[in-house]
Amino acid sequence: MVKDIFHDTPCLPGLFLASLFSASLSTMSSLLSSMSAIFWEDIVKPHAKPMSERHGIYVTQLSVLLFGGLALLVAFGISDIEGPILRILEITGSCLVGATSGLFILGWFIPRANALTDEVII
Repeated sequence: MVKDIFHDTPCLPGLFLASLFSASLSTMSSLLSSMSAIFWEDIVKPHAKPMSERHGIYVTQLSVLLFGGLALLVAFGISDIEGPILRILEITGSCLVGATSGLFILGWFIPRANALTDEVII
């Protein structure tokens, strides 16, 4: 589409694609950074013994690599799905909604899943 629209103007298709990739990489960078910060603050920090700031930085950097690798695996898995983009979004969305609904129902019907201690609340 870009080649068809900007076929008369030199360098504009390349500039358009560069801006598109720049925007997507910026979004992915922000997403991975925020996921790493949430992982550190909500999962690792409360359950680990106090550690130095340098060690915390290593943990967050490693989590960025882990989440980035997971995103690549999901992207390669989605690339094998054939059909229109709407069908691909339906498949991936149903996977995410199914997992979220399962966690919600678990918390709703199993009191032990909501307990902050080892006590069972009935």
